[in-house]
Amino acid sequence: PRTFLGSVVLAGLSQPVIALVGFAHAQLVVRAMLGIFNSCSLLAFRFAVDKTLGKATGRWWVLLMACQFHLPFYMTRTLPNMFSFGLSMLARTSDLY
Repeated sequence: PRTFLGSVVLAGLSQPVIALVGFAHAQLVVRAMLGIFNSCSLLAFRFAVDKTLGKATGRWWVLLMACQFHLPFYMTRTLPNMFSFGLSMLARTSDLY
């Protein structure tokens, strides 16, 4: 079953920024917030890979992620799987430590 909790949390976190820039840019702000969260979760995973498996493995992982088209394309899309993407990456990060 689908839930609205990811949308509500994202809207709540984006509300202060939307109040500053205006409602006309609401979609841009919300998608930027989601993209920032997903990017930060990927960075946290990369640092965990660096620490656990070595810097060379971390560099190869970054190269692999940069070569994929679909990941940067979908990171800012407000789809259910992108709401859970950052959380699942953070969960995998804690597994590496």
